[in-house]
Amino acid sequence: MGLIEGDHSRRSQRIDWSPPNIFSSVERFDFTNPIEHLKVCTISPGPRGLRLFEFVSSGHVSVTTEENRTALILPTSGRLEVQMKGQRETTAHGGLLAFGPIRRKTTTVAPSNSAPYRSLSIVIPRRNITNTRDVQAQGLGSDTCFHSNASTELGSLIVFLEYVFCDFKSARPVLTTPRAFAAAEALVAEYMAHVLPTGSTKSESFPKASKKIFDLAREYIAAHYHEPITVAEVAKASGTSVRSLQSTFKALTGMSPRQFLTDIRLDHARALLERGLPGTTVTNAAFEVGLCHLGRFSRAYQHAFGELPSTTLKQAQLMP
Repeated sequence: MGLIEGDHSRRSQRIDWSPPNIFSSVERFDFTNPIEHLKVCTISPGPRGLRLFEFVSSGHVSVTTEENRTALILPTSGRLEVQMKGQRETTAHGGLLAFGPIRRKTTTVAPSNSAPYRSLSIVIPRRNITNTRDVQAQGLGSDTCFHSNASTELGSLIVFLEYVFCDFKSARPVLTTPRAFAAAEALVAEYMAHVLPTGSTKSESFPKASKKIFDLAREYIAAHYHEPITVAEVAKASGTSVRSLQSTFKALTGMSPRQFLTDIRLDHARALLERGLPGTTVTNAAFEVGLCHLGRFSRAYQHAFGELPSTTLKQAQLMP
């Protein structure tokens, strides 16, 4: 697990130049700025098969084919335009463009006045649609483009992706272990489920809060809290839909299934820290219970228990 950095700059000056190898095929790629700058950072996929990208470009136009994958593109600076099948969509910072397998599309990216074009992207292989571990965001249909403007869900996804890339670029990354990245990938999948369309146009009907559903969900969470599970997987194990599960948890506990899962994980993390066994750290306690964002872990832990996790660990280690 690691970060791969590719420099595709200075096309006119390099006889070995080639476009980024992330599409099924590239028919055309032209820089639109004489600076000719393009760098691509790639994070290899975890068990769910999600591939993460960061693009920084001085501006370019490409014509590509994507045969079997869904791609989500979230610009953080500059402007993105996609044309396909007579459809044109444009977005900028805070927005999302997502498209399924497409025979031919033209993508134009342009820098802003003060910064190059930059985007964060997620690519979902088609094989994940039938993966035994449901990726939750199951991709878009062929020749389908989805556009969304700024929203709380998109903002949360962008912030988390920034955290992941920042960690991988750091001198001492912590998300590069398989266990930690699996947890991060599961959270990305869950964010994606909130920003992509479900494909259903009918309003879902679901039963009133069910104690049976709640008990099944609680049992599944108790057995799998330390694994990189999503709310969709909890719902599937409980024999219900995500919306029905959310309704049940809200009615019976006053919180969402994700909040309930986080509370269970915090309780187990506290138990690990209170033992204070040799080699225990705040970081590995968080990863051990399935939590991957260390900043959020510390804040949630302090809110729940009135002290930082490092304080709990220090007190445990000082005890005779």
